[in-house]
Formats: sequence, structure tokens, C-alpha cells
Amino acid sequence: MKNSALIIDNVNRYSKNDIASESRCAVHILGGKIVDITPPFPEPCGINIIDARGATLIPGLHDHHIHLSAYASSLTSLACGSPTLETRQQLIDQICQYGKQRPGEWLRGYGYHPYLAGDIDRDWLDQHVPDNPVRIQHRSGRLWVLNSLALRQLGLIKQTKLAIPQAIPKGAEIIKGRYTGRLFEEDAWLSAQLSQKMPGFKPASEKLASFGVTGITDCSPRNSTNEFDYFQQSQLNGELQQSVRMMGDSNLIQAGYSPRLKTAELKLHLLEAKLPEFDHICQQVRVSRQQGRRVAVHCVSRTELVFALTVLRECGTSKGDRLEHAGVVPPELMQRITELELSVVTQHHFLREQGDRYLEQVEQDDQQWLYLGQSFLSAGVPLAAGSDAPFGSADPWISMDSAVRRQSRSGVLMGAQERLTPEQSLDLFISCPQLPGRRYRHIEIGEQADLCLLDAPWHFVRNDLNSRHCRVTISSGQIIYEKDN
Repeated sequence: MKNSALIIDNVNRYSKNDIASESRCAVHILGGKIVDITPPFPEPCGINIIDARGATLIPGLHDHHIHLSAYASSLTSLACGSPTLETRQQLIDQICQYGKQRPGEWLRGYGYHPYLAGDIDRDWLDQHVPDNPVRIQHRSGRLWVLNSLALRQLGLIKQTKLAIPQAIPKGAEIIKGRYTGRLFEEDAWLSAQLSQKMPGFKPASEKLASFGVTGITDCSPRNSTNEFDYFQQSQLNGELQQSVRMMGDSNLIQAGYSPRLKTAELKLHLLEAKLPEFDHICQQVRVSRQQGRRVAVHCVSRTELVFALTVLRECGTSKGDRLEHAGVVPPELMQRITELELSVVTQHHFLREQGDRYLEQVEQDDQQWLYLGQSFLSAGVPLAAGSDAPFGSADPWISMDSAVRRQSRSGVLMGAQERLTPEQSLDLFISCPQLPGRRYRHIEIGEQADLCLLDAPWHFVRNDLNSRHCRVTISSGQIIYEKDN
């Protein structure tokens, strides 16, 4: 029941200023809030009391950058890139095996990166999976690659002829009068053609809960009122157990009110190869200001970051405006970020998952500025983190560990001076959802009861940052995950 009482007894309350603290207490929860913190009970007993002797209670983790619908879909799809697959042959074996086991069924893949097999197209897919309709999403999320059978089932080709002109999506690549199978920025069209419904959130929500995640910020740029309504219904029916901040387009401001689902920043997604008209994006920012909304700008590369900073300097900034990723930040751009008082939401786990690719593909001069840590903190830039799932691991503990170690999968150390302490890495996921990196949540009377109970003292967990230590996750006072003994 929503208003049922819960007591976490004999627990060590996390304090980054006293990592060896063994001072135990009892945390009392009622109505979704922490209502009291008392000395531990002499002999704890009762169905609503958790005996947490030897455990540590931390604030519930908030994933400040995730794409929940895509992540939920990925759980029933094939991973087609790092860290699951590392070679071209692994990819071929996986999709061929799928075709043999499920003849005629649609194959949906995600996370593809050209390092595996180059810029794959319709003919490449036909060669390996001719008898299943196939669609594979590039890890950027902006490109789908389809085989001939998929194009045929979608009505784009009939035998070898193109479909009627009015049925051709604008993002379909056609070379010499023939579809290549590559569709750019056509998520909405593809979903409509497949009569695709929003995925169920229950498995994704349960997975996040097992990591200690009690809240998320969904950063999908196309979120609008329909997505808001679906998220809200998913919370009401118990499928989505985390609280949500939802970024999206300019129409999202028309969405209704929900205590556990809030509208958030206008999301602007930059792509270096196809930057938008400067005046057009400035107008989008000005509209967001009129709506009373902050902005969040996707900028991975140096070029995208320069463009984003130029737009924000032209339009002016609002406290809480965000840069998503900020993958390459040399000192001169760090200074501009500081001057504009912007926050950064980063993904240190990309160093582990993609680091070896970065060392091959990123210009050598830029490699020292990849996914910075201490440099942001030293410059006074508010810093938080998100998973970017499904385009990165959804497990925030992998990101924390990577922020501390900064090693690629092959063990290459990438910027030793940028390593964070375990406490700083945890801070990335326990800052205030509305102002990431500017204010932090604590276990105090009156605070929302979004909590994660670890199975060991913090002085042990800090040396083994791993989600297996998550014992109980509590969202708004309700247990949403409990590890099996």
C-alpha cells in the first residue's frame, strides 16, 4: 500500500565525508517520504522492518540520460555492436543463427557500428539473412538498415521496381534508381508502416530497479504528448516503477500533470554531418524560453559542441541548460562552457565500451579530451551521468567503475588525470534530477524515499563498484526490487 510504513533498521547511512562510518540507525518511511531517523531497535522484528545490519543505505540512483522506449525494445532485440559483439564474424554468426531458428520472422537489431563490417546495406544483409525481414539500427539511433525482404514487406519495392513516389520516405537512400536499404531519420515512418506499438516497460523497469535506479530522465528528442500519456499509463498500471523526467519536442509542454512524471528540457539533437540551419535552431531555443523550458543539446564531437555553444551564446542561457555527452572538450571550449554556466551529463562507460575504437578513430589531438571527469569538476562545471541506454550499458555501476578506472576493454588507460574517486562517481547518479550536478540528494527527514540498500559497508563497495551489491531498491517508499538470498 502507498501509505504503508517501512523501517530500514540497523543500517549505515552513506556519507561521502565519512566513508568508514559504522554508525547505524533506523530509517522510517511513510507515505513515500522519510519521516524519521532514530537509533536502531534493540531487537528488530515485524513484516515491515528490514534488518540491514552490515549494509549501507544510499540515495536511489537517477539515470540522467536514457531512451526508455528504445531500451525496452532492445531487450527483445539482437545486440549488434560492442560490448556484446567485437568481430564481423560474430555479427554474421548471430544473425544467421536467428534466421535459422526463426524462419520468416522479423529480425530487429540495435547498436550496430561500422567497425564490425563497414557501412552495411541491403545487399550485405541479403547475403547473410535472405529469408527473414531484417532491420538493424545504427548505434547513433538515426539510421536503420533493411534487407530486400523487409523493403518488400514495407511496400517500398515490388520485385526490382521502386514503390510509387508518394510512398517513398524522405530518408530512404536511393542510388542509381535502387534502394540501398538505408533509412535516415525515419523512425516514425517505420513504426507507422509496421503498425508498431510502444513496448511494454515492465522488463526494462525491473532491470533498472535491480541496478538501484529509482528515477530516469528520458532524453528522446521526439517525445511528445502521446509518449507522455503512455509513460503515465505505464506508471499507473505498475509497469514503470521509476519516477520520470521527460525531455522532448516543443509540443511536450502541452502534456498533463503527473506527480511522478515531469516534462523537462527541449531536446536538440545535433549531428555533425548534417547540422541544422543556425537561425532555425536559435528559433527553437527562443520558443523554449517562452515556454519556460531549459534546453539540452546533444553534442558528442568537437564540431557539434562548438555549434551548440555558439547557439547558446547567441540566445542566452538559463540555469540548468545542459550539454548531453560533451565527448570532446578541449580547454578553450571548457572555458566557454564555464562562462555560459552550463551543466554536462556524460557517459564515462563509453571509455570502456568504445575506448579502443576511439583510440583508432578519434583524432590524436582530441583523445586527451575524451569524456572528461576531474577537468569538469575543477572548472566548476556541474557534472552528472546517464547511461544513454540502449546505446550504452544501462547499468550505472559500470559507468561509475569506468569513471574511476578510465580503461578501455583492452586495458588502455585513457586520461589518468581525469579519474574520479568512487564518491565522485556516485555523485554523478545521486544529484537532483531537475538540476543535475548542482545539488545532491541525501538521506534526511522529509526527503522522498527513493533509496538503494547495498549489501555491504561503503568502504567495501567503493572498491568493488558493481550492481551485484544492490540488495533492495525503494521508489517513493515502495520496494521495487529485492535481491534473492
